[in-house]
Amino acid sequence: MPSTIEAIGLPFKEAIGFLGAKANVTSEHWTDVWRTAHTRSFMVAGAATQAIVADFRAEVMRAIEQGTSLQDFRRGFDGIVAKHGWSHTGTPGWRARIIYETNLSTAYSAGRYAQMTEPGTLAVYPYWQYVHSGAQHPRQQHKTWDGLTLRADDAFWKTHYPPNGWRCGCRVRPVSARGMARQGRPGVDQAPPVVTRAWTNPRTGQVHQVPEGIDPGFDYSPGEAWTQAPELPGNAALRIPPLPAPPPIAASPAMAGPGRPAQPGGPEGGAGDPQAVARAALVQRLTRAWARPVPPDVRALPVAELERVVVQAERASARRGGGRA
Repeated sequence: MPSTIEAIGLPFKEAIGFLGAKANVTSEHWTDVWRTAHTRSFMVAGAATQAIVADFRAEVMRAIEQGTSLQDFRRGFDGIVAKHGWSHTGTPGWRARIIYETNLSTAYSAGRYAQMTEPGTLAVYPYWQYVHSGAQHPRQQHKTWDGLTLRADDAFWKTHYPPNGWRCGCRVRPVSARGMARQGRPGVDQAPPVVTRAWTNPRTGQVHQVPEGIDPGFDYSPGEAWTQAPELPGNAALRIPPLPAPPPIAASPAMAGPGRPAQPGGPEGGAGDPQAVARAALVQRLTRAWARPVPPDVRALPVAELERVVVQAERASARRGGGRA
């Protein structure tokens, strides 16, 4: 799995600005700074002096500004622990990773959000799509949201804009109206209902309602808390171009006939071509998921890419209440 920096590939300016605007805060427990308060506060749970917080802050800033690796951060972590005689929870390797990944993923999330909510960007890319990290051991809810496409100003993003938990590598990508058409989407998906569960703060005893699939304290958008909610400009390109009707598919002489299905011919291969058979099956699944013919440019996609489109379409269909899960 790629590192946080490699996976997001964001220019550093906005992420540096997000982290640089924070104030150093001491703490005893990870819940001392809660949800949106992280937007204005830099803390490391259990770091109880300004000196140690400042040293951790400098190491995180170095990672964002210079792109230093987790291994580099771990060496810096060990030096800070030895310098201050800090007694921390968890193993050094695990604790260093949590500090490194949580701060970087949140900073990059806020920076990316700031880029995507620029009026000029929203005018061209008014739709946002949830992208699962592809983790080897995924959270099932995060995997279910993969491909979910909504307007940028949908309320879903207020609580579900990633990261949505510790070590969550999910992200959001902007999509234009033409991009929606290329994916074969006639419109946005229906946002899933937000179902919450009760979670008790172990330090204060306060009960919070946390959305299913999101770790406590992560049910907010770092970017929105740092900037503002997105407002689609009046010139936003929301109209999705109509999909062209596909041309009729010529029947294979070897297969056509009463009671025998016609198979795609020509560039998609003959009836005995395994790629053609796989493509035909995928096209049938996509036709069911979309409830309309599949346009020729989508049919012509490489089989692996076509399968990805099929999986996204079937998930979208399932969210709308029909089709395959």
